[in-house]
Amino acid sequence: MVYRIRFRRDGQQSESEVVVEANTPTEAMVKFRHVCGAAHDGNNQGRITSICSETSCQPEPADSW
Repeated sequence: MVYRIRFRRDGQQSESEVVVEANTPTEAMVKFRHVCGAAHDGNNQGRITSICSETSCQPEPADSW
């Protein structure tokens, strides 16, 4: 299954997004922490704000901003 993880790095206001293939949301979070966290910049891993399956994530309509 494909999971979409939204996260915010320390000191930044905007959110970033990454897509991870995993069996469960927990496995997706572990993979994210391994690949995007300590492997790149140590303590600045960022704070995960949401995890959802690719099929259940519904983008916000642009006219609602």
